[in-house]
Amino acid sequence: MAAENGEVTTERTWRRSPAGLTLLLFAPFLVALALSLVLYSNRQEILLRLCQVLVVWLPLVALRGAGLLLGRPRFALALAAGAAAAALALHFARPILMPRLTASFYNLPIDHRPAALAGHRNADGVAPDAPARQYRAGGDNVIFLGDGYTQGVWLRDDRSAFPFVVEKLLGEREPRRAWRVANFAWEAASPALELRQLRQIGANYHPRLVVQIFEMPDFYHDVVAVKKLQDAGLLHPERLSLPGAAEALLSRALGVDDFLGFLRDNFAWKIAAGEIPSGRAVPTTTPRNSDIGNEYFFMWMPLSQAEPFFAATWEAIRDAQAVAASLGAKYALFILPCYQQYNRRESPKDPRKMLVPESDEHLWEVFDYFARQAATVAFPIHSLLPDFRDGGEYPTTLEDDYYLNEAGHALAARAIVRDLEKDGLLDGR
Repeated sequence: MAAENGEVTTERTWRRSPAGLTLLLFAPFLVALALSLVLYSNRQEILLRLCQVLVVWLPLVALRGAGLLLGRPRFALALAAGAAAAALALHFARPILMPRLTASFYNLPIDHRPAALAGHRNADGVAPDAPARQYRAGGDNVIFLGDGYTQGVWLRDDRSAFPFVVEKLLGEREPRRAWRVANFAWEAASPALELRQLRQIGANYHPRLVVQIFEMPDFYHDVVAVKKLQDAGLLHPERLSLPGAAEALLSRALGVDDFLGFLRDNFAWKIAAGEIPSGRAVPTTTPRNSDIGNEYFFMWMPLSQAEPFFAATWEAIRDAQAVAASLGAKYALFILPCYQQYNRRESPKDPRKMLVPESDEHLWEVFDYFARQAATVAFPIHSLLPDFRDGGEYPTTLEDDYYLNEAGHALAARAIVRDLEKDGLLDGR
């Protein structure tokens, strides 16, 4: 009987403890969540409904827990002291923990990276379809960062894209060295997103050299991407708070940019706007998307007016060089012109011609910007405008699109190899 009474007492004590009560209340929720994520494909709808239940449970747990703690002051004091110590420890460890817990694996829909495709892209969405383990440490591995121009959109053969033409030219230049290119580029990427990608998977490819290509729409895409990253709290993961990390993980599970914003927009009870605040405000120095109009906005205005919108891109470029250096790699930046900047006869059937002004007044000021920035950094910045303008190739773009054709890619590759060689970036370690 004594044993039975002891067992009953232990069971009652366990059930009345805050930990036991929390487990009892939340176990069904957690089990339902796990089963739902496994069995059903519409995660957004599932998690939305579960969260609606959770907001009812949370006050009940808080009230019951408060009642238990009021009758046990020593326990409450110990709990408060332990919580305070843990909070302080996590506060000081946050710059190290948060990037490891979130940034290393947290890919938002903002990133829109391509999936693996047999014969074209590997599990990381990187071309060619070769696993990262084949890029051995100490090898002559080159990472290319860029968007659809660098990816080689609409080419019949992926190997015609200039990163792989560079690989071929380097092999011909030094046959004894096993140059190997990893083309990280994907359509509508931009330096802010390329930086996230380089941080997450760059080390797996053991780069000796990182070549980043700036394409003209990048300024616009970065303004949009940085705004979304700010909303998700992941522009600077090392500054992410613990609640922010929890929200980031929930956003990742949902597959949305902003978990709280998703709840606010979809909550069945239609609560008043602002009742579930995001807790973040976009800095007043961040340009509004409505201020810039289209991807080539800086060609429609003086450089002095456009330059404030360039800050996000320039910061991402400098950070990419720093990440490359941390990986033991050299770095170079190349500025790729759009065809209107060197030959308006290109792409006669391009439906997006109207995005670039007919006037030449501000058409080339972006190159002045990068020439000025080049004087402030130690890494090389090269403009490919003279090569496309004076190279004698025509056409260099597709007839009905602004992307480069095979001749344009070959021209870019020759110029890149020439400048890398001139900079001494192809020499041995």
